[in-house]
Amino acid sequence: MKMFQVFFLLFPLLGWAGSVPLPAIDITNFKLDKSLDIFIEAIENVGGIAFTGLGGEYSDALASLRRNAPSCTDDFHEMSLEDGSVRLTFGKDSTDAEKEFPNCIRRDVDVITNTFDSVDSLVTKLLTNALGKETLAVMNNTNKLYLEEFPFRSHLHVYKTGDSMPSSLLRPSYPFHTDNGLYLLVTPAVTQPLVMTTRQGHHVSTGHLQSDSVIFIVGGGLSSWILPALAPLAPFAAPHAVPTLSFPSRTVLARMKIAPLSSTPLHTQTTFESHFSSSQEASLCPLSTWAAAHRSMCAEGEAMCWMDTCLPVPEGCTASPVCVNDVLEPCCTPDVTDDCVAHDESCNWTC
Repeated sequence: MKMFQVFFLLFPLLGWAGSVPLPAIDITNFKLDKSLDIFIEAIENVGGIAFTGLGGEYSDALASLRRNAPSCTDDFHEMSLEDGSVRLTFGKDSTDAEKEFPNCIRRDVDVITNTFDSVDSLVTKLLTNALGKETLAVMNNTNKLYLEEFPFRSHLHVYKTGDSMPSSLLRPSYPFHTDNGLYLLVTPAVTQPLVMTTRQGHHVSTGHLQSDSVIFIVGGGLSSWILPALAPLAPFAAPHAVPTLSFPSRTVLARMKIAPLSSTPLHTQTTFESHFSSSQEASLCPLSTWAAAHRSMCAEGEAMCWMDTCLPVPEGCTASPVCVNDVLEPCCTPDVTDDCVAHDESCNWTC
């Protein structure tokens, strides 16, 4: 999805050994009190949760989309990825009534979109109960809008192997990043399932999810824009990545909840446009912005943290280091260059 903060981390073989499964809520047994407890725990610590039991019609449509989309990408935006694969994308805003998905996949997309609508309503109910209706409201000019009235942006992503894929599997297809929308709904992937990192730096796998599920991921718009400092909860915007593509294709449909660009939370005058554009405009292609020479400056067991400073990476967590300061704000590294602290001596590598 467009506009995110990149946390480009290299993990050996991207095997995600030791990862834990993403927590889930089965909507066929949904009870608000119990589900709310699970949801709050998940968004504060994991940064995401799955909703399962969404039915056979949705599962069938998702299977059909995976079959048909790779041959239905004539007007898609193409982007080369780090592992040599390509990602083809078709986007549509909910405010754009005229734009339609291609006919060859429209029926499948319509079914999945209807399921997203149902999950989105459930997410709105859970967030409203957890945080309060007014806390999630914004002012758009003179109008107050509530979460259920916010627009959204849909992206269909089709990943395909390139002509010359590298022999190394160190680089993911799409690196760790956090989206700047309020949250993301995304279909599970059979091949190269999405991987997330928790607040504690642990890996979370989505590979166990069946085709009757939808993945919910907290975005920066929820964690750091719309909520006041004294909000009852502190949702965690989970970094997530797509592992190296080892199959011919990977297809997912994603929906990002956004706010009107000129809208502001009730506690600040920072517009959503200002927040949403706070990352690089080139965010659809998250390449490193510092020279490779900077990385070579560090000794064995160290990595570049807060600009040109090499700091030791703790033993036992070299597969998932994150550079943060003493209040867990991201520090600038060769791969994190926006919305980060550049000269904070409390920065350190941690799991």
